[in-house]
Amino acid sequence: MKFFAFLFAVVTLSAWGARPDQAFSFKENTCVCRNDKPISKGDCANVCRGKNTKGADVLFGEFSVSSVIANSSLKHVRNWCYKYLIGDSGNPKCVLEATDSQNKKTILTSFSFPKNNSFSADVSSLIEDETYWFRLIETTSKAKSIPYDVYIFDPIGIPLRASGINQYTCLQKLWPDGKVHFYYHPRFAPSAVRPVDSFICHDVAAHGELDSELYPRLETITGVTSLWNQTNFLFFDNNSDGVLDVNELYMKKVAESGGATKGNARLFGLLSAPGSKEVNGEAGNFLYNQLGFLMSYWLDSETLKSYCPGELQYSSRKPHHKAIQEIVGTATEGIYVADRSENELRDYLFIRETDLKAVWFLIKNGVPTKPTESDAQFQTIYFHYPLNKEAPFVKGPHQKTYRLRSEDDVGNLSNLQAFIGESGEMIAHPSHDRKIGCIPKL
Repeated sequence: MKFFAFLFAVVTLSAWGARPDQAFSFKENTCVCRNDKPISKGDCANVCRGKNTKGADVLFGEFSVSSVIANSSLKHVRNWCYKYLIGDSGNPKCVLEATDSQNKKTILTSFSFPKNNSFSADVSSLIEDETYWFRLIETTSKAKSIPYDVYIFDPIGIPLRASGINQYTCLQKLWPDGKVHFYYHPRFAPSAVRPVDSFICHDVAAHGELDSELYPRLETITGVTSLWNQTNFLFFDNNSDGVLDVNELYMKKVAESGGATKGNARLFGLLSAPGSKEVNGEAGNFLYNQLGFLMSYWLDSETLKSYCPGELQYSSRKPHHKAIQEIVGTATEGIYVADRSENELRDYLFIRETDLKAVWFLIKNGVPTKPTESDAQFQTIYFHYPLNKEAPFVKGPHQKTYRLRSEDDVGNLSNLQAFIGESGEMIAHPSHDRKIGCIPKL
């Protein structure tokens, strides 16, 4: 008897205006198509196949409804949007709300229901390279669907977009004068440090001992280095063939210019911040492995010295240099990693080539000396930090000395191999000056 009373209550509520809230969700096959090409992340090739959107960006999808709707007088989402219920303040209708990463909301009214629980909506007004949270909202009751996120990408994808990477400092509680540096992508700002953790990463004098992720991190430097933005759709395997689309595009462009590659050229890989998962976690840097993409360093086929492609190489118009210029759109430079160990506390720094080679030195006959490229291959290289380009060999009272390391010394930051452009071959060969890869040059 209680069951029938409950069922009667559900039906009665639906009939008398209690439009169910968050009682349906978007299915995983929700995708944005531009004609028959997907421009949203996900398994969208089948969804977009055969579509003709007349050049517009259209969101296609289906809804999964709960029993609250399926077993009521509404039955499906089309009725949920448009069926008048006793108690409604006006004629019911739906709008599609899109909220971007900056919490800006866009209301979309151009959509339809080809079937009772499927829909299509024109989203051409939304920008590319952005993640949106979509919700279907009924305007009279303000009832809404469960939100669903969709990343809309630039379907051309080149030149690749770059992002600045931020650096911040934490103090180790056991050695308050010992600073440790950490790195994060602005999209993945660090979380608050817990009281039980071993680091202090905010200004205690200004904010008190209890941390909040709304507080600035200590000594934050925005854009200390740069990487290619991992949200670019070319950094995904959209056709599920086991090769990132950006690497496929490079091989295609080389072939179009009369060149060749041997096997799959794995030119780009994701770069992680140095330091262990546990240490990064104690600094609130839980997404330390989401910094962005870097490119393999290249090797001169004659000298086997490493380099990063720039204007000199681009001007040659050789197939491999021409292809990479079209993809990255800018000159590149090396990125390096260095470390310091004091009081059993190990600290790592990323440093870009332009900065490093203005301050690096080796010790020759007891004297700090600027190294040559050949020296860098066979000698231990240092620099003082914070950088002082006016007097790089003089260690100031607030500077620490860092030692340049290879990726093998530090751990697997990217797992990329060297690349010989002339032969199109990836080989396991160390960089002569210890660069770990190539990044966009500022």
